[in-house]
Amino acid sequence: MRTMPLLSLPVFLLALTLPGISQAGDPGTVHQFVKGHDHVRGVPAGGARIGGDTVADAFVIPAIPFTDEGNTCGFNDDYDEVCPYSGSTSPDVVYAFTPGTHMALGINLCTGSQYDTKVYVYQDQVTPGSPYLCNDDYCSNPYTPYASEIPIAEFPPGHTYYIVIDGYGGDCGLFTLEVYEWCIPVIDCPPDALLEEEPDCHDEYVDDFNGGCNSEPAVFSVLEGTLDGSAFDVCGTSGTFACGGSSCRDTDWYELNVCE
Repeated sequence: MRTMPLLSLPVFLLALTLPGISQAGDPGTVHQFVKGHDHVRGVPAGGARIGGDTVADAFVIPAIPFTDEGNTCGFNDDYDEVCPYSGSTSPDVVYAFTPGTHMALGINLCTGSQYDTKVYVYQDQVTPGSPYLCNDDYCSNPYTPYASEIPIAEFPPGHTYYIVIDGYGGDCGLFTLEVYEWCIPVIDCPPDALLEEEPDCHDEYVDDFNGGCNSEPAVFSVLEGTLDGSAFDVCGTSGTFACGGSSCRDTDWYELNVCE
């Protein structure tokens, strides 16, 4: 879960509906990457493959943050996942990462990829139809309107994660892979804070707790305020989750009615 800052709400505000505030963790030195396999260019002139074609010979990510550039053309079409588009015949390239601690990571193909990309992740082994994570069209750049990103996800230790860079249809081409860690702050709620108490979001989560105008029907958490008119704190969390092959955000909406 991404944490949200504490909200101090004075009771003398006019009657209003307050949208929830979500704050992404600090990605820190996202662009100071460890260089990887710049030689990933598909099949060399001699015809011998150079690795990365399957999970068996995946390129190992040595440390995070990490970046690499390559070209999927010339590799085999070994894998495919639907998120949400099916029927891909594109070649794919595989990277592997084994975290030593619990990490929150982002996987980004947005910056320099030049074709219609797709990215998905397997945990420990290939599980066709049930990837650990999957995204097709999340972002765009000057080269393509259809680039892929998994903006943030949890990676518990004790597992090897296989990042598969694929494409839509039969597309292949140049890509830039960026993998970076989110620094998520831990916030201790003040003793007298009003707690949101919403369940943690998860993949395919239905936000019917206090999703406000983003829910159907709209639903809000009502704040009662304090009898003496003093300020008070509201403490809760927000986050992102997979929804229908895309990424959705848990929004938290509050309603405060003030009497004259």
